[in-house]
Amino acid sequence: MKNPSVGPSGHASGLWPAAVSPSSLRLAGAALALLLLVGCSRERGPGAGNAPAAGEPSPSAGADSGQFPLTAGKFTVLGILTDNQDNAKSKENVETTILRHPDVGCLVGLWSANTPMILAALRSSGNLGKIKVVGFDEHAETLQGIRDGMVHGTIVQQPYEFGYRSVQWLTQIARGEPVDVPPSGLVFIPHKTIRGDNVQQFGDDLDAIRAGNGPLLDPDSKLDGKGLKVAYITNSVDPFWVWAEYGCRRAAGQFGTDVAVQMPSSGLVEDQKRFLETNIAAKLDGTAISPIDPANQVQMIDAAA
Repeated sequence: MKNPSVGPSGHASGLWPAAVSPSSLRLAGAALALLLLVGCSRERGPGAGNAPAAGEPSPSAGADSGQFPLTAGKFTVLGILTDNQDNAKSKENVETTILRHPDVGCLVGLWSANTPMILAALRSSGNLGKIKVVGFDEHAETLQGIRDGMVHGTIVQQPYEFGYRSVQWLTQIARGEPVDVPPSGLVFIPHKTIRGDNVQQFGDDLDAIRAGNGPLLDPDSKLDGKGLKVAYITNSVDPFWVWAEYGCRRAAGQFGTDVAVQMPSSGLVEDQKRFLETNIAAKLDGTAISPIDPANQVQMIDAAA
């Protein structure tokens, strides 16, 4: 969370929990020479059509030189491939990469749906179990891949906590209660590393959340949100944000706050702006938002306050 504020209208706004601690997943004992990052891109606008061919690394996501491959110690990063949230394209990226780089040692899925597509491509090409796979987020197929030994591990954020804390903090602000924010203005929600030794417990925890029995992250709180209405604006429609919605609903039930979870179907800044303007017109007591373009939305969010 960064810079929460309450404007003259009483509407609370700010940049809310969309930050996680740096990901770290060690490939212990794995002698990897090459790896490829596979993910979606939500970039739209000039230059978006200049994407590299399937299997070719994107030159726009590298280090200062902007070029791949990049070498760090024994690792060589071939590139970052994007698919604009097209699963068929994601699978094609993997298949083409294997053909062009048969010695690739690891494939990393950067979005929830990428790891299942990596597994599908490896399965159809006869490479399942031969190339290391690292995932991101808690897709059911990714977790099953860990159980089956086909996925080395996955880094998960905690979207449930994003939602829960957002409703809690908006309620506190609306009630004039302080929110404990460090001098940096940032509250970090830590990531989790899911491997074979903890995947079953993690899956059980997700089942509890799905059943409406997620943890009360502040069980002793006496916060009273009765009569308050707040909103949580995501940056897209995605299963990831469904977990955040569970957190919102759990906190709303605990504190008595009414919450609306709003997911922009197009994933565009304009959609988030419309939601924000609607919330202000409806005189909601606060809005939490996961900005699509953080650097260029600060003024929009501050204006809402």
